[in-house]
Amino acid sequence: MDFTGHFGTSEFKPVNGRWVVELTFSWFEPFIRLIESTNNFFTLQKVLR
Repeated sequence: MDFTGHFGTSEFKPVNGRWVVELTFSWFEPFIRLIESTNNFFTLQKVLR
């Protein structure tokens, strides 16, 4: 497949800023899951009281 007509070039040029964002989110993901888990735990505790 040749995409030169649609995009203007066939060379791949990564965007530098995108990698920073993806690395940041990959670092935060375990903490976000921990926070969601903790929130679900406390919500369940309120329901059971």
